Amino acid sequence: GVCRRCYAALEAAALRGPLGALPAEARSLGRRASPSAAPAAAAAFGSALGSAFGSAFGGRVGGGAVAAARAVSSASAPSEAHPPAPDAFQLLTEAARLLRARSTGGDVAAAGGSADWEAWCALSDRASTLLRLAAGAAMPAAAGPLARLLDAIAQADLHPSQRAMLAFPKAFRRELASSQEALAQLSDDELCLAWGALDRLQLLDKQTSLHLYKVAVSVETGGAQRCSRFSLRNWLHAGTGLREFMKYHPLYMEFSEALVLRLLVERSADLQRRGLQLEALHVVSRMTRLSSRQVHRITAQVLALLPSLSPPELATVPKLCARAGLQDEGLFASVTEQLGSAWAFLDVRDLVSVWRSVLRWRVGPPGLQRSSAQGVSEALMASWSASPPPAAAVVRQLRALGRLDATQLRGPKADAQGGLGGLLDFGGGGGGWGEEAAAEEGRRAVTRALSACLAALPPTLPSMQASELLLAVNALGQVARAWSWLSSGGGGGRSSTAPF
Repeated sequence: GVCRRCYAALEAAALRGPLGALPAEARSLGRRASPSAAPAAAAAFGSALGSAFGSAFGGRVGGGAVAAARAVSSASAPSEAHPPAPDAFQLLTEAARLLRARSTGGDVAAAGGSADWEAWCALSDRASTLLRLAAGAAMPAAAGPLARLLDAIAQADLHPSQRAMLAFPKAFRRELASSQEALAQLSDDELCLAWGALDRLQLLDKQTSLHLYKVAVSVETGGAQRCSRFSLRNWLHAGTGLREFMKYHPLYMEFSEALVLRLLVERSADLQRRGLQLEALHVVSRMTRLSSRQVHRITAQVLALLPSLSPPELATVPKLCARAGLQDEGLFASVTEQLGSAWAFLDVRDLVSVWRSVLRWRVGPPGLQRSSAQGVSEALMASWSASPPPAAAVVRQLRALGRLDATQLRGPKADAQGGLGGLLDFGGGGGGWGEEAAAEEGRRAVTRALSACLAALPPTLPSMQASELLLAVNALGQVARAWSWLSSGGGGGRSSTAPF
C-alpha cells in the first residue's frame, strides 16, 4: 500500500521523468504489490527511490529527503518488537467516510445508529493506540493529523453522553495540555481546528484554553504574533473555542473583544462574500454578551441573509436569535415566513433545533413580549393546510416533537424530572422565562403543532413505508411518556387550557 501511494504521488507530481532511473522491478512492485509481499516491496521501492532522488537531483535534495525515502521500508515492514501502529491518515479517511455516509444516507446510516456508534468507538480506540505510541518525542509529528481527527469526531452525529465515552478526545486533550511543543508544531489550521473541536466536545478547560491562547499570540520571527496570519476560517474555529474564554481569563478579554469587532465590522463584507457570515454571527453570539448596538447590527445582517439561506442554515437562525436576544418583530415575521416554506426540507435534527430554540426566543418590546413558538406553530399549520405534507415530512415532525424531552434546555430552574415542563418552565426570577403565561404559551404552541401532525397523519398512512410507520409509532410513544401535562392538567397542580 505504501508503494502504490508513493508511486501514484510521484506520477501525479510529474516527477517520473527525473526518476527515470527507477528500476523496472521497483516500478512493478509499486504498482502491483500484494499484502503478503509488502515488506519486500517497500524495501525495494524505498531503496530505489532514495537512490533515484540522489542521482536525479544531486546536491539539491537534502539528505533528510533521501533518508525519508529510504525509510519507507523501515516504516512499512512489521517488527516483532514494534507491531504496526494505526496510520493517522487511514483513520482520517475512515472518519471522513463515516461523516459522508451519515450526511448522504449511505451504508453506515442505513445500518442504524448502533452501527454508527460502534464504528466511532473502534476509530477512537485505534486513535488512542496511535496517540499512546506517539507520546513523547514523536508527539509533535503526530499531533497534526490527530487534531483533524478530533475535529471529525466533534462533527459526528453523536449524543453528548456517547461523546463522553470516547477515550481518544480526553487523551488528546491531556497530551496537548502537557506538551507545549506539540501545540507549537501544529499548523494554523490544525491549531484552530483543535481549539474549536475541544469546545464542541466540552473538553476545553481553563488550563488548555490558556495554552492555546498563548500559542496563538506567540511572537514569531519578525515581531508579528502568530494569530496575525490566521485566515477567516481559522478565526471562526478559534472563536468557537472562545465561548468561555472571557469568564476563565478576564485579563485577556481584549483578545475576544478584538475578534468580535473583526467578525462583526471589519471583515463583514469578506465573510458575506465567502458565505461565512451566518457562522460568524453564531460565533459572536456565543463569545460575549452583546450591546444594544451590536444587537441592531446583527438584526440587520440576519435580515439581509434570510433569502439566501438553505433549509439547514435557516434552522439555525432561531437559535441565533434566542442566544443573541434579537426581539425585533420584523425579523421574527421574516424568519417565520421562511420557515413556513422550509418545513418539508428539514430533517429531524434540524426540526428539534428549531423547536428547542423557539421555545426560548421571546419577541416584542419589553413588557409586551411573547413566545415565538406560537408564530412558528401557526406557520406550520398554515403551510400544511395550503398543501398536504408528504408522509416523510409528517413522520419527521412527529419524531422531532417526541424528542423534546430528550433535548432539555439549560435554564435557571430546569425541571429535575427532565420532562417538557423543564423545557418550558423556568420560573419567575433570576433571568428565566418570567411569568407562567410564557410557559403556557409554549404549551399551546407545541400542542397545536402536535395536533397538526396528528391531523395530517391518517391521509398519509397508506403511502408510508414500514420503517416510517414504525418511527411514527415510536414518536407517539415518546410524546405519551414525555408530555405528561397533556393528561394531568398541566403538571405540578397547574391547570392547562391547551386545546388537546
